[in-house]
Amino acid sequence: MAVIVTGVSGSGKTTIGKLLAARMGWRFGDADDFHSPENIAKLSHGHPLTDEDRDPWLDAIGDWLDARHSEDVSLVLACSGLKRKYRERLRAGRPQVRLVYLHGSRQVIATRLAQRHGHYMKAHMLEGQIADLEEPGPDEPVVTVDVATTPQQIVAEIQTALDLPTPPAP
Repeated sequence: MAVIVTGVSGSGKTTIGKLLAARMGWRFGDADDFHSPENIAKLSHGHPLTDEDRDPWLDAIGDWLDARHSEDVSLVLACSGLKRKYRERLRAGRPQVRLVYLHGSRQVIATRLAQRHGHYMKAHMLEGQIADLEEPGPDEPVVTVDVATTPQQIVAEIQTALDLPTPPAP
């Protein structure tokens, strides 16, 4: 299985993804690691990415998903997945993929971004992400989780919604 945790920057994708992967004993990946140096430079200078910038990035993520699937490795991937067409592209031909959307108020996410340091995604870029965001519709197979609770509660909600077993404590 591959669980892709989506949402705008600051929604908690990496935190939740790492926690879920650790609980399940699965591999974790961060879609940020698949950006080209050009994309990272663009983002570092406060410029949003275009769909054309994201095409090779989405291809690289898809290749990674396929490689892990061929190895029979379950994983959790943190990935913005802002637009429906991105989510559909990541899901296309991959029945093992389950999508989770971390939803939060602008205020909660802006506060989290303001407290984050050392990331190339700057707090002022949130407005652009919100403008690009196409929240999952009721016809999309996506689990939506509110980020206003604790990371442990969010992960438990994801496990329940996706019917994932709770591994025994070591």
